[in-house]
This record gives sequence, structure tokens and C-alpha cells, in this order.
Amino acid sequence: MNRKDFFNKCACSWDNDKNKLDLHKIKTAVIPLLDLKDDDTILDVACGTGIFIETLKEKYKDIKVTGIDFAQNMIDKAMRKFPDTNFIVTDVISLPFENNAFNKVMCLNAFPHFEDKNKAVKEIYRVLKKDGLFILAHTNSKLNTDTHHRNVGGLIGKDILPCNEKIYEMLKNNGLKNIEITDNDNVFIIKACK
Repeated sequence: MNRKDFFNKCACSWDNDKNKLDLHKIKTAVIPLLDLKDDDTILDVACGTGIFIETLKEKYKDIKVTGIDFAQNMIDKAMRKFPDTNFIVTDVISLPFENNAFNKVMCLNAFPHFEDKNKAVKEIYRVLKKDGLFILAHTNSKLNTDTHHRNVGGLIGKDILPCNEKIYEMLKNNGLKNIEITDNDNVFIIKACK
């Protein structure tokens, strides 16, 4: 089984794993960082079944958001939940968008699973508009995220977040600036601008 097959298989039960605490963290710790405006265009990278989009649309019903994921079953489920949202099956390392296409790019609970994190960041930078905002967020601390993946084992057992310094350098080397890292007992969040 490859990584794509693993996430396709997980799609049917993916929403069962979401919990109220995670949703609360998305609402209170992540979405406010986006500083959303009505005319923003948002890319949800590795959107899965649309958990971030679901939380976002509770408050911002008409905001323009596009979700991408490399797992067809995740996208199929997201499309059934949000028929008015644009979803595309694609990999983060080869985004099918023009340069400077989005004001905001969100990556929630997915970064450890990217096989080529540097290429992913390079693509995210490319599709961000000038002064655009990139948020990389986890609804757990770095330690708890890494521990969870090790405990699941198998294909994702080694999917861990690089150390803060390495992520900082990766973002900086790909042109992002004003990089802020929050890593506490509740969340791991990186905010950066183009």
C-alpha cells in the first residue's frame, strides 16, 4: 500500500476522528490568524474531507475557498459535504494554479505527510499573492503530533514535523518572511507572509 492508498482507505472514517476540541482550536487559534476579508481567495492544501472548510464556512459562508488533496476518496467526500466549493485532486508539489493565485494558503494537520516538504513550500510560495499569508497549523503540539504518527505506525509512523529551525529555514529559503512559530501544549502553528 502506498501513501495515497492509505489516505484513500482512511477517507470513509476520517470525519469520525475529528473532535470538538480540535474544531474549537481551529475556530479560536487558527482562523483568527487568517485575518479574513470578504474578497480573499483561500487554498486549503491537503484538505482531506474538508474539516477546515467546514469550520471556516460556519462564520464565513460566502468566502472563496479551493480545497486540494491527492486522495480521490477524501475529495469525493468533501465534494458531497460542500457542493458549492471547488475541489481538485492534485499533489501539493505540482499545484495546477497560476502564480499569485491566492491571498491565503492553509495547511492543517498535513505537513508531516508531505514526502517532499521543500517542494511543497516552494509551490505554496508560488501560488501565494504578494503579501499573501501562509498558515501551517496542527491542532496538537509538535510533540503530540509526532507521537501520534509514531503510534499509528506503518506508512505514517515516520511522518514527523521537522524541528522548528529546519521549518523556519525551509520557509525563509523559499522566500517567505515574517515567520512566526507557536509551539505549545495545545497547537503547533507557523504563520508566514510572501
